[in-house]
Parts: sequence; structure tokens; C-alpha cells
Amino acid sequence: MTIEDWRDLEPGDVEPLYGQECHRYRTALGWDLEPSCRIIEEARRSGRLPGFVAREPGGAIVGWTFFVVHEGTLQIGGLVAESASHTRRLLDRVLQSPEAAYVRGLTAFVFPVSSSLQAAFDRQRFEVERHAYLARTIPTAAPPDIVERELPAEYRLRGLREVDPADVVRLAARAYAGMREARCFAPDGRLDQWAHYLGQLLATPACGRYVPEASFAVERRNAPQLAGAIVTTAIAPDTAHIAQIVVDPGCRRSGVAGQLVSAALVSARALGYTNLSLIVAEANAPARSLYARLGFAETASFVFASRAALSRRASAPAQSTRELPAPPLGAGM
Repeated sequence: MTIEDWRDLEPGDVEPLYGQECHRYRTALGWDLEPSCRIIEEARRSGRLPGFVAREPGGAIVGWTFFVVHEGTLQIGGLVAESASHTRRLLDRVLQSPEAAYVRGLTAFVFPVSSSLQAAFDRQRFEVERHAYLARTIPTAAPPDIVERELPAEYRLRGLREVDPADVVRLAARAYAGMREARCFAPDGRLDQWAHYLGQLLATPACGRYVPEASFAVERRNAPQLAGAIVTTAIAPDTAHIAQIVVDPGCRRSGVAGQLVSAALVSARALGYTNLSLIVAEANAPARSLYARLGFAETASFVFASRAALSRRASAPAQSTRELPAPPLGAGM
């Protein structure tokens, strides 16, 4: 088996790889990955997106991976191989890449093909966390289970407006302060990292197409800060996705999260979607309890892996891939 730089491949060599991955996402998750694959391929062909393929002696490609470097973190956006040995070799090659020598940390958020992926991360001393992919159908008539109790009078639910992103960024920073789950979105918890993450949700297919009609905010009357917000996207013609939901720490256990999810469900149904999904950290027990009460069930899982860099060098090459889609992300509070 050989490992090759995937930027040297012809489009015809990688198109079947995208096709297989799109089929896997569509079958297992109901997720249309094609918009992201088009952006990834454009970046690969231009030489801006590093990655590798594993090739058998007969010429068949049996695994592939790609990654981006952003603000000192190498982010693995895909690691696809069914064989444990192929998975290990690809991950080893990423860690041996010139880009990995200059970063301060490495992360991956991937939809695993097999259990060998976690073993490969464990072998390289990554810290691995499981994230559950939850989904539920949206019936044509509103059943009682998608209507949460009314909000206290001090709160008001409204649509998420174009003027809100800066407020949502500050809300996310407050909501995730000190939480391990924040590493998926803003590794250091900084406002600029949250702004970059939210910008990807709103303007790229990183987690589907933004659906403003099914995105909401809850505000406290006569208070300057948002109490909660939900960002909804469309990951397929029939599937809406809760890309992010955040609640101010001081407003938890007051019904804000339930109202936001209920509003997204009702609006998604009105827009013609028949399914709603989300991704939540397995360790986030309060959020998982809420989603179970609202009829969501686990159908698949993602893996988030992170570790400090193996080594650091004195200077780093200028490299930024901000315009590329991040791995599909979305979590509960």
C-alpha cells in the first residue's frame, strides 16, 4: 500500500470517493453532502486543500483524508477507510505532514466508517469524545410532543434577525464558557472563534443551508442580552437540522431550550420538511434528556478527537483556509 498526495490526482480518481461518501451520508443520516464535496474538490484541484489517499498495489484507492490549518490548529475534515491498517496509515501520514509540524494542536470531527477509527486515534494519543446524531420525523399535524410549556412572561420568542449574529456570538461564548464541548466550535472560547464558526453556519454548507425562517431567538423583556437562540439549516430537501442551540446560563431550566426546539419543529413542518436532526455530545445529559422528551432518537454517531501537537517549530508558514467548509457540526447546549 502507498500513501499519495491527493492534490496530484485527476478529478476522475476522486469523484468515486465523493460519490461513495455522499451515498453513506444520505443513507445513514439523510444528509446531502454534495454541496460540501463540490467546495472541497475545487479547493483540492487548486492545491489549497492538503490530503492523502491510500492506494493498493493494484491501483485501487482504499482510503482518503483531507485537512485544513486554521489559527494554529490542524483540523481533519475527513478520514475514510474501512480497514484499520489503512486508517492508521492515513492518520500517521497527516501527523507526519509539513503542516502538522507547525501547529499547536490537532482536531477531527468525523463520521466514522468503522470502529477502527477510534482505535487509530487512541493509538496516536488523541482524546476521543462521542457525539450522537439524533433525528425524528415531523408529522403533518402538530402533536402534543412538539409543543413545550409556555415561556414565563418575562421571555419573548421571535425570529432570528440579520442584526443578531454578534449577539449570538456573545451568547455562545457565555453559554459554553468552561465547557469541554466548546472545543468543537471555538477551541479557545474566544469571540473571534465563535464569530468564525457562526459565519460558517450562516454562509457556507458546513452544516447545511441556513434556514432563517426556522431560526429563532428568545429575549428577556427589558434586558439587553439574548436568553437563547437556535440556528436551523437544511441538510437535504426533506431534512432540517438544528445546527446550533444555545441558552444563557442564567436562563436555563426555564423552558427556553424547549421553546426554541418546538418553534424550529413547527416552522420546519410549515416549510415542508419531514425530518429534523441534530448532533449532541454524548456527555451532555441535560440536552439529551430534552431531546428525548421531544421525540428525538439516536440513529448514528460522530467522533470528535483532539490532541496537542507532537512538536512545535520556530516559525509557521502562512496558511489559512477560512473559506473552506468545516466538518459538519451541530450540538446541544
